[in-house]
Amino acid sequence: MYLAAVRSNSKLLAAAESVAAAAAAAAAAAAAAAAAAAAAAAAAAAAATAWAPAGSSALNEFVKQMSMSGKEFMSRKQLVDLVVSYHFIPGYQAKSIEDVPGNPTLAVTADFNYVLRFYKGSGRVWVKDVQGNDVTIKQKPIQFGQLSVIPIDRVLMSGGYFFNGLDALKQYPQWSEAFQLAEQAGWPVSSDKSDITMFVPNNGVISAGAKAAWADLSKAQQKQQLLYHFVKPAMSVPQQLKSGRLPTLLQGHDLKVVVTPAQAKDSVPKVTVTPEVGGPVSVEIFNIFAGRAILQGVNGPLQAKLPGEITTEAAPKASGRRSLLYRGGGGRYSGSGYNQATANSIAATNTAAAIDAAASGYVPARAATAYGSYQAEAAASYGNHCYNCYW
Repeated sequence: MYLAAVRSNSKLLAAAESVAAAAAAAAAAAAAAAAAAAAAAAAAAAAATAWAPAGSSALNEFVKQMSMSGKEFMSRKQLVDLVVSYHFIPGYQAKSIEDVPGNPTLAVTADFNYVLRFYKGSGRVWVKDVQGNDVTIKQKPIQFGQLSVIPIDRVLMSGGYFFNGLDALKQYPQWSEAFQLAEQAGWPVSSDKSDITMFVPNNGVISAGAKAAWADLSKAQQKQQLLYHFVKPAMSVPQQLKSGRLPTLLQGHDLKVVVTPAQAKDSVPKVTVTPEVGGPVSVEIFNIFAGRAILQGVNGPLQAKLPGEITTEAAPKASGRRSLLYRGGGGRYSGSGYNQATANSIAATNTAAAIDAAASGYVPARAATAYGSYQAEAAASYGNHCYNCYW
């Protein structure tokens, strides 16, 4: 089962790293790496391809840019699940790096909210991740039974994790307004103090009057309002965020959070956040990792009781989480990458249900998620060039 392979997070990462290192090592080291990779392959019921950030330097650089220690990174299971899953392609075993039938050719990853895109031309083959980074594939796949491992020189970046909060806000179409406001004020939290949860207002929920009032505030006042959107520590849904009054980083001000457990399998819990000014808002976008922080998207602004209050509007009715992406252009090519955003989603945290859906040996694109339908359409628009899309 892919579930077993993907969920052995540290083992799979270690196996992939050792395989990459063994490519140029002695026979004994290669044999040890083969045994580790064969164990991962045995856990999978069908063909698969894994991407291995080569050597410790690639992983160390990734962890450093996430402002974490290696130990802290490995302790964040949901984040590790996301990273490992995005480096795992179920249902397709790469046997040659030249096997790229069209530009681009898509591959659905084990985090099936996000794809990888492959290109070939001018004597090189490369893969583009969600955030628009190009990684040249320089080494042939190393095959162990039905598993192929391909060494690469950096960690691939999905839409579920970013190096910092501003990068996440900038990437997501439905957070472009929040990005502009945060950029004006300046990010108020240093990386060494960023073990935080941020509630991010989605586009369209901040009134024109509020934006004008924001522009009239001083930088210090803007940062105060921003700090009111942060609580400690970083908390994912549903694993860590619980009901209660949560002190914000704006000293002396808190938010009331109510978490109602999911009522059906594979559904998301209802999370409401009530600020000091205005009514409750709902979390609609779950668990976007940004360095040491976790971002939760809400359908209304959060305002503290401060001098020079910003006018607010009643929160709009909750809309379909995926529709936020389509209205904002998420999922469509925009130059920097697919921008497909994980907007519904406990699947964003790779729960058992999310990984099990990819564990059958192929990914039925129309059945996997609501996003799958659009994904199938995207693949069709590129001439049906996809390694593991079925519809």
